[in-house]
Amino acid sequence: MRRLIWGLGVAGLAAWACAAWARNPHCAGGIQYVSQGMRDKEKPGGMEDYLREMNKAIVQLNLCAKEDPDDYEAIGYLGWAYCELDSAEQAGRAFKTAIDGLTAKGDKKKADWAISNRESFFARYFNAGIDRISAGQIAYPDMTKKPETPTDEAMHAEATKAYQAALAHLHKALHLKPGDARTYHNLGAVHTFMGDFAGAEQVFKEGLTHSPQDSVLLKDLSTVGVSGVQRLIDAKDYDGAIATLGPLIAKEPASTSLHGLMADAYFRKAQESKGEDRSKAFALAGDHYAKVAELRPNESEAAFNAGSAYNAAGQWVKAEPFWRRALALQPDDVDALSALGACLAEQGKFKEAIEVLHRAVVSKPREQSLHRQLGGVYTKAGKDQRGTEELVVYLALRDGRPAANPAAKAEETAKKFAGSDAAKTWGALGAPESVLSWDAQGMASETWLYLAKQQAYTFSSGKQTFKTDWSAPDVQGLPGAAAPPAPGKK
Repeated sequence: MRRLIWGLGVAGLAAWACAAWARNPHCAGGIQYVSQGMRDKEKPGGMEDYLREMNKAIVQLNLCAKEDPDDYEAIGYLGWAYCELDSAEQAGRAFKTAIDGLTAKGDKKKADWAISNRESFFARYFNAGIDRISAGQIAYPDMTKKPETPTDEAMHAEATKAYQAALAHLHKALHLKPGDARTYHNLGAVHTFMGDFAGAEQVFKEGLTHSPQDSVLLKDLSTVGVSGVQRLIDAKDYDGAIATLGPLIAKEPASTSLHGLMADAYFRKAQESKGEDRSKAFALAGDHYAKVAELRPNESEAAFNAGSAYNAAGQWVKAEPFWRRALALQPDDVDALSALGACLAEQGKFKEAIEVLHRAVVSKPREQSLHRQLGGVYTKAGKDQRGTEELVVYLALRDGRPAANPAAKAEETAKKFAGSDAAKTWGALGAPESVLSWDAQGMASETWLYLAKQQAYTFSSGKQTFKTDWSAPDVQGLPGAAAPPAPGKK
């Protein structure tokens, strides 16, 4: 939205009235009525005379146009008179006739006068429209949101009234300058603000018939198309959204917003699908998220989304590079570490999967799901003992009741079972950061978490049942792991 300012005042407009010569009496009389009307308009109490004279001017100047259609200056006055009476459509036709005729005759001075006159009235309508748009936005910014309170309803009604006034003013501006791209842009904006996306699209398309290469209108059309697609997605019409997006992407293949919407539509469709359709939709979502990642190589979110979709589709080979890219941009993203670990494990890359998941566990040792996931991969890799150890920590974190004072609780257990494993651990390591009491297959147990040492000890009646140590990943003997040093060598 941008206001237009024109400096031509009444005195400048009226100056041409003195140019009347021996001409058709209806033409001369009509011009005199316009001039007299403008003078009366400025007088206190002169509005009644002003309106009467403008109406007479229109009658006379229409007769003039029929009897002397080549008097383009007089027809320019007819446009002026129509504008004074707020008849923009008739004014637009009269101004066009006058400007085209004067230009064809080579009368540049009078043509410029008619153009300036029309521009002045155009700016008046245009600016009035902009003012009402601003008022509508202030009154109720999001017209697509249903009013929830009486105050909301009142403000919604006020905004509606303002937007309707804006449409009326802008249509009048368009009558004066048919095809004006700025006016079409703002007309479409009003429809958009009101939530009438179909109406906005129609306006932008109409504007492009007059200005096919206007960059603002082209962007407007694309934007309102995106808004309409989002509404389809929100309404769960995923197939409708996908069908709408296809031609838009064909026109703008480098649009990240369009590819992102297509990906969202496929992803949400997949979430509500089953079987092969579910996998296919997730894979197509991945393809479009991958395109966004290609177009935005420095954004981890795009790569994360592509990896997520491919993981969900079971396309682990496609997912892996996107998880690596996401982690290259956000190395401490535990969710990405977890997802990459799953992706690697599904491909049988257990060494790398364990190393990646170990990073995640070290980063968030209290996150129970990470211990469960790491334990699961250890088990798949044939390291059952390490898998069980991690599973114990997972169960303790899931089912355990944390002691309010871990140090006091651990000391109490050590004293109660003097000389036990728990007492020795207390004496050697001191107070744990957390003590969890839980039932392990019908056996009362305590798990002491030494998070700084990356260790956990589980006791039952003071006897150690499990020790879990995640200070280093155990990948010995797995494909790709370094061979252990030979005896006598470091």
